[in-house]
This record gives sequence, structure tokens and C-alpha cells, in this order.
Amino acid sequence: RNQVNYPASYQNVIAVGATNIQGNVSSYSNSGAFIDLVAPGGECNDTRCTEGIKSIGVTGAFRDLLDQRQPNWTNLAGTSMAAAHVSGMLSIIRSYLPSLDAFNLTNQLKNGELTKNAPDSSSPPAFNKLSGWGTLDSDKVLNFMDSSQLNQGGIWTTSSKVVLSPFQSLTLPIIIRGATVDLHIENHTDNLNTYIDEQSLTITANEFFTEPASIIITASALDPLTIQVFPP
Repeated sequence: RNQVNYPASYQNVIAVGATNIQGNVSSYSNSGAFIDLVAPGGECNDTRCTEGIKSIGVTGAFRDLLDQRQPNWTNLAGTSMAAAHVSGMLSIIRSYLPSLDAFNLTNQLKNGELTKNAPDSSSPPAFNKLSGWGTLDSDKVLNFMDSSQLNQGGIWTTSSKVVLSPFQSLTLPIIIRGATVDLHIENHTDNLNTYIDEQSLTITANEFFTEPASIIITASALDPLTIQVFPP
């Protein structure tokens, strides 16, 4: 259909269509203004789906509390296979470039930094409603990983602004991307007690906490995280 459904249509979500064994867009693949990429999904033109994508299947059944199923290989076709191809490729990029977020990634796709046209799409590279920004180009992906400045990691948490009453404690999760070495805290008041490890930060206010303060978490080679703490 000429329609991409939600959640694939949301901004900064990658919507993936499918290509066949020739690299052209598969007959069943949806199209429209929100398609982003296409990837190998195969095509089933016969009962054995010989032009499908080799996938893990199962034979047998689960009967009388006995699992008689056995794994096997089977050929399937669909955007499920295409989406897995793209998510795997983009996950590799993301693990290598920890500061790459969805916004930056979408811009790289739109700029043609990671893609090439599908064979039956327009040239020079441009967006079209059949194949989006095209297919991922492994050579471009490797070049981008080697040359990008987005390899610096960072430190995140769920909230950078919190409110604490005297004698109250709060534990925030700590998310680290990139190097995981020697976290340091700069506590800008004596009225907050802090404890940190690589998974969480605990902040405790004493009875004299009445003025806003900030806590800065730093580590070598990582962008710092600033948490602002306010009294009620």
C-alpha cells in the first residue's frame, strides 16, 4: 500500500521496506512519504520461496507437554527480514559511535552519507516514496565510522533537574556510552551527600538544604553530566 503505518511513521524512527534478490523493491513492500530505507527482504514467487531470505524456522509441534519441535532453516520473505538487516547494521554503527543519536543518524541518511540508491529508484541520490533514501552502503558505513567525530561517549540520566526536601534521598540511573572509567563528582554544596557507581547516583539532602545546587559528573574522554537539584 502507499502508506507507512505507525510507529514506523514517527519522526526519527527508521521505516524499512524490502528489496528482492535483484535488489529492486519487493512487490509487497509498502511505500509513501515516511519510508526511510529498503533492505533485503526477498520475494516468494513459488511454494518453496526460493527467492526468499534464509531464516530460522521450526518443524514439529508441542504436544502433551512434550516439546517435539526441531529448529531448521526455511526461506521467508517480508519487511521483518529487511528491518532486522537495517537494525543490525545501524546497531554496529551506534556501538562504534556512542554519541550518534537518532537525529544525527536521520541527517546522515538524508545526506546520502550511509546510503546508495535502490536499482529502480532515481539518480542522482534523492528521496522517493518507493525506496526512501535507498539502501545502506557498507563502504560508506565503514568510511563514516572511521572518519566521524561522533565517537566521544557521554553520561546520561533520566532527569537532569530534580527536587529534594531536607532528609530526602533520590536514586537516579546512570547511563554511560563510551569509556566506563573513573566517574568523578563535583558537588557544589555541602548540604547534599552523593554516592555514585557505574549504574546509579544517589543524592541525599540534609536538614540545611534550602538553596539550589548542581552536581557535575565527569570521566575522562566523556562529555560531563550536570544535574541541578532544587529545594521544594
